[in-house]
Amino acid sequence: MKAPLLFLAAAALLPAVLRADHEDFVTINANASPDYAHRKSAHGAPARETYVFYQGRFFGETNDPTLQRLSFLDIARILAPDLAKQNYFPTKDAKNADLVIVVNWGSTLTDPSQDPNDTERQFQFEDKMKAIQDYNASFAAGGGPDPADIQFQMTIARGDQFAAQVAASYNARILGYTTILNKELAHSWAYSDGLSAKAESYLADLNQERYFVVLLAYDYQELQRAHRSNVQAAIMGGAAYAAASTTSLQREGTAARPVWSVRMNIRAAGNNFATALPAMADLASDYFGKQLDDLATARASVGSRAHVDVGEARVVGDAR
Repeated sequence: MKAPLLFLAAAALLPAVLRADHEDFVTINANASPDYAHRKSAHGAPARETYVFYQGRFFGETNDPTLQRLSFLDIARILAPDLAKQNYFPTKDAKNADLVIVVNWGSTLTDPSQDPNDTERQFQFEDKMKAIQDYNASFAAGGGPDPADIQFQMTIARGDQFAAQVAASYNARILGYTTILNKELAHSWAYSDGLSAKAESYLADLNQERYFVVLLAYDYQELQRAHRSNVQAAIMGGAAYAAASTTSLQREGTAARPVWSVRMNIRAAGNNFATALPAMADLASDYFGKQLDDLATARASVGSRAHVDVGEARVVGDAR
């Protein structure tokens, strides 16, 4: 199935206005290749570039109606004005666009076995949990240990702990926390309680449901030259960056590498995706096309956004 490239008319990219209903913290991860970052800001101000959107993947299984109601087109309309702050503009001439920006979105998981997109992790989780399930089945049949038995309780606890660890690892990859968190944990010996304040904060994020959007920007002209036979495979292979480690991607022969990526997230509890997304995009706009060596966390105004007319949306073609 071919996914369409999406063009948003650029005639009416009006600045967004946020009216705060409440405040919450947004965390940003941003990466850019050195060559791209130098070229983008070579003349001081960000160079003007054109783009088309490409629908990536929805991550997570959730009954959250605010995630279900917001379509890819809705998300694209919200993102467009903030991309314009760094001189990224949609174009009618999709074939000659400078960039194709893949949009991935969803919510993090507290139970990694829920995600049908991550089969490797799901099977790891199921294999590890099978022993506990068999243990419980044995007890139910009358042949198992007393539930008060300490070994039995430890087995159950280990299963719960493993589930939490898998979920945290999975969420860290999606949100872009892995490298930074590992650096913090490497210096944990310097703190009396074993964790820095940053590490504690990041781990807390990873163990709760959070809304997120991952933008992956590819050099569209280079993509067409290098993958003429199947641009879509290159894009969606590269879209694995949304939830994969660098090591696993090196084994992905068709994967294209984005020239820049931004991952934005906010806690789901107390928010809804429709109002949280404009707040995330507003803060993330400072980092589009840039390299950020740490995670950036800032307080955001979450609430209703003034109407933004980004013009007519058109599907301009399929990635082949």
